[in-house]
Amino acid sequence: MRIVLGVRELRECLTDSKEDTWRCYYSKFKHVFDPIFENIYRIKPEEARGLLKHVDFRISLEIAERFLNDGGLEKVKSLLERSVELCPPIEDFDVYLLIGLNGIGGTAKKANKPYIFLGLEMYEALGRLTGTSALEALDYLVPHEYAHLVRSEHLGGWSVEDLTVGELAVHEGIATLFPLVLKGDLSLEELRKSIGYNEVQINYALKHKDEIINEILALWDVELDEEISKRYFLTNFKGNIGGRPHILGYFAGSWIVLNLLKAGFVICELIKMPSDEILTLYLEVVR
Repeated sequence: MRIVLGVRELRECLTDSKEDTWRCYYSKFKHVFDPIFENIYRIKPEEARGLLKHVDFRISLEIAERFLNDGGLEKVKSLLERSVELCPPIEDFDVYLLIGLNGIGGTAKKANKPYIFLGLEMYEALGRLTGTSALEALDYLVPHEYAHLVRSEHLGGWSVEDLTVGELAVHEGIATLFPLVLKGDLSLEELRKSIGYNEVQINYALKHKDEIINEILALWDVELDEEISKRYFLTNFKGNIGGRPHILGYFAGSWIVLNLLKAGFVICELIKMPSDEILTLYLEVVR
């Protein structure tokens, strides 16, 4: 595991021109950003200039420096070492702690080899989303992305476009529960934090869990489209979509995985298991 910190490079690239700053910084980490643009933003790299209006690189740099002052780098390293011990990867991987364009807190992708990207400019925003301190939010974000990396190594799915609704629900469910297993705490309060829900949102999801899971089961083999992604999987920092909590697909997948863990299944077995097999287990053992 190699950790690459990209704070010094942004300091060196920083100018009064957003475009010049980004052009310089992107050139140093092109291999990291290109899969993110292609698979998450779904834009060509040269179109990233359109995102700069929402970016203040000086503020982003200040947030990244607070991450370092808080001991964030040491915490990321410790969390990853414990994650590797719990469930080893197939091959070596890189971890890039970079400053992005105010949109991606973390993701797992593959270029020449697998890598985890953490967007340091999102450090404090993710703390607000989980209702924790920024430093504590790393307890959920880092193992979450590691779980995505390991599952994708075994089953593919580096791009969301390659997944069905059911597959993505399970991917996110396993990634959401992995931090809880690492902490040794499968409580509903930890589930709430790992999903990033507030009390009202988790209470809604628990009250309507059968309805939500049945919606996902009805769409299980359906390919993702923009509307389904927005309704069930895209993080909305306002917190709600159409009067319901956002990312209910995460909740449905998490509930399936949580109940399998409570039934005695092991996270490192589930992380390698195809989604249809996990669904069969859930229907046979839990429901």
